[in-house]
Amino acid sequence: MAISLTLGWISVFIAIIIWGSFGAPMKLKRIIEADLNTFVFNFYLNIMVVTLPFVTLIFAPFRFSFYGMLCGLIFIPGAISFPLAIQNIGISKGQSIWAILVLLVSFFWGIAFGHKVKSVGLTVVALFFLVVGVTSMGFIKQSKGENEKKDQQESSDSELIPIGDNTIDSEYLEHSERSSRSSLQQDNKNKKSVPKFSLAGIKDGLDSDVSDHFEEMEIDSNSIGDDNSVLNRGTLHNKDKRVRKEHKPNLKLGVLGIALITIFGGSQMVPLEFASESEKGLTMPISFGFGAFLGASVIFAITCAIYYYKNRTIRDLLQLNVIHYPLASGALWTIGNIFTIIATMSPLGMSQGYSLVQLAVVVASLIGIIFFKELTGKKILYFCGSFTLAIIGAVLLGIYG
Repeated sequence: MAISLTLGWISVFIAIIIWGSFGAPMKLKRIIEADLNTFVFNFYLNIMVVTLPFVTLIFAPFRFSFYGMLCGLIFIPGAISFPLAIQNIGISKGQSIWAILVLLVSFFWGIAFGHKVKSVGLTVVALFFLVVGVTSMGFIKQSKGENEKKDQQESSDSELIPIGDNTIDSEYLEHSERSSRSSLQQDNKNKKSVPKFSLAGIKDGLDSDVSDHFEEMEIDSNSIGDDNSVLNRGTLHNKDKRVRKEHKPNLKLGVLGIALITIFGGSQMVPLEFASESEKGLTMPISFGFGAFLGASVIFAITCAIYYYKNRTIRDLLQLNVIHYPLASGALWTIGNIFTIIATMSPLGMSQGYSLVQLAVVVASLIGIIFFKELTGKKILYFCGSFTLAIIGAVLLGIYG
């Protein structure tokens, strides 16, 4: 299939926008608070990775490739790590760092397979810029977004008990009991009696104790729906905790995620070095999707089995109410991947087309800074300087490496 230069440039532009946006659904507050299992998230994401590529059959015939499927299997560890990196490092830093490192790993794989560099000098300069830029970005601390600051302030205003913990602080109990006793004493004046029953003709035949019980029964009109009871307060207290659940970024998990994405993301296309030309191009994403979904399904099945063994249910594990977030990420990633392939099939080629697509990190950085307030103040300037160095290095490496 012949791809024109114009279509190549259009594909580059679309891939930059789409690939730069695919991490945004992982960063939204609701999916973070849901704390969806990473392996379940990966399974949902790969539903789109395996289904969307079939649209390419409109433009190219189907050819199954074992090497393409192997690429998909290698993709899985990196895909599992997407939410780890984005939710703990951020979109702006996380995606920028891993995209550039993936390009670096891909470059060294090319050298290993005998690809010749076009300019040794410019390649060295490119590697220097990459190392300095990525290292500098790594030292920038993520700022807390406005919503996170607000949630943290609200959490500090009240002492909340852990989810699932049925114990209540003793001081809180004493305070609640005193409030309840005071409320009961105050409301005793407002109590209403149940009307006495006089059953003419048969009252004399009944045990007098029965009528006595009815006479003595009283209903506290204010007790119904009273939120001052210890039980009700405890319930509201726990409910409030669930609403205010806060995600605390874990730097170690974020670094682990970036490391896995770098290693496996930079290596996922290595099997294509052994594939024929007919197995590459637009037909490859279908085989790739089969491999990715196969790997994700095996891990998902094992995860469900273990969870069911421990809890006798998998309903809480699946969390279908937030499935649209990983589906959206999977759809965006797959569309970006398809347009990247089209760009590399155009006269731009792999060196220019794939390198230009890496500018998707610019979009990712803008999303992280503008919408999620990951960086503020002088940190933005520092990040832009480091980011610019890394991008220059990435473009030089793609063109001359």
